[in-house]
Amino acid sequence: MGDVIEFVPRFSLTDRQRKLLRIHAWVCADMAYDDVEERGDDPVDTVRWWYLLNRLPECTFADLCRGSH
Repeated sequence: MGDVIEFVPRFSLTDRQRKLLRIHAWVCADMAYDDVEERGDDPVDTVRWWYLLNRLPECTFADLCRGSH
């Protein structure tokens, strides 16, 4: 299967930093679920107010990455 590379962390987080990171991830996930629940399959645009999804680069939610316009 190949060589297994062992992960060696370059830094460590304190308990407080881990807790804050976990809370931030939870809040972001909650906002994304709220966006989907409220708007469903509507295309994301930068005109209307979204909780989270309109903060992502356009390439995330548009066909621009694939080259089709």
